[in-house]
Amino acid sequence: MKYAVLQISRGSIHLIIREQSDLACWEKRTFTPPKRMLLESSTIQDILDLIEEMIEIARLQGVPVWDLYACMDLGMSTILNVNAILTRSKSELALPIHVLKQDEEALWGWMGKRLGLSLREGATAWIDISHNALFCVLGEQQQIHQTERIQWSLLERTTHYWGKVPDRLTNQEVSNVQTNIQDRLRSLHWKKRPHNLIVTGYPVQILQQLFPLESNGSHHGTSLSRATLRQWIDHLSSSTRKHRLRLIQDEAWADGILTTALLLLELCNTSFKDSFIMSDGVLAFGILASIPTNTP
Repeated sequence: MKYAVLQISRGSIHLIIREQSDLACWEKRTFTPPKRMLLESSTIQDILDLIEEMIEIARLQGVPVWDLYACMDLGMSTILNVNAILTRSKSELALPIHVLKQDEEALWGWMGKRLGLSLREGATAWIDISHNALFCVLGEQQQIHQTERIQWSLLERTTHYWGKVPDRLTNQEVSNVQTNIQDRLRSLHWKKRPHNLIVTGYPVQILQQLFPLESNGSHHGTSLSRATLRQWIDHLSSSTRKHRLRLIQDEAWADGILTTALLLLELCNTSFKDSFIMSDGVLAFGILASIPTNTP
């Protein structure tokens, strides 16, 4: 029997189909995520068109729409006018979309992000950086011990401290943002010391542009050390904005990439880790992994 999950996230849609214990299909489509908390009508239509495309792919794989489990994660469901997608998907495409609760996202996300990684035994911390929050989960042996959600907007804080088009930054300007990050992370106290630290989210995907792909064609399982982050912090802060744009080629992230590096460094410090691991795993993998392979 085949099991299929359609996951709608901020900027991407995944369709994953499992047959017995084998991965039968993994399709990914992307759309431009909103910079703020509202979706434009054109983006709503783009998302619905992508959902319709995924429904057709699932049908061709032998999974009808009524057997397709669709879910939307917290990074997407917190957008103010997202109900337009939920309503139209159900009425126009006959596909109801389940909005994940925090405990569901914590367990399934934690499971999905760990798949395919070489991890040490013991507690694993997973931190997802979204547009306005840090979602922090600690688990061990398929059990979640701790879930924290820290409100903090990376791009908003970047603009607040450095303005819209900063050039080279002074040590004090960098220190101001670092202090703000440290203040926000004071509320994060892991119940167990993590043996592994996984960090994901769109800012991490942007940061990956600075590093060559591994031999498998992805950054999945790649670790970044605190020493490497410090080197990039020094380089990016002393670089002109023109140079940062050449590195990232994204106007919105030419400055946010430095804030991302500062945040990742402090997440390592807070978690008592010398490095963190990047993962391409998605929550949908966690949902499918939670279904026993011998389920009829």
